[in-house]
Amino acid sequence: MNGEDKLNDILNMNLTESQKAYPLVLNKSEKPRIERIPKESYPDRLQKFNDHLPSLSDHFDIPQVGPG
Repeated sequence: MNGEDKLNDILNMNLTESQKAYPLVLNKSEKPRIERIPKESYPDRLQKFNDHLPSLSDHFDIPQVGPG
């Protein structure tokens, strides 16, 4: 049973209008959240970040702290 069938079953139940609208709003707000999920895996993103670090200037390095 896919998501649309579940929504149709919920809409056909004896519910109030706001109870019927809740799954529709939830489904609508869930789509952008799913689209934001990264397409790259964590190791790929980490490698991309590590490749980017050498291109940064020394301005962003941690300064030497303390004597010596």
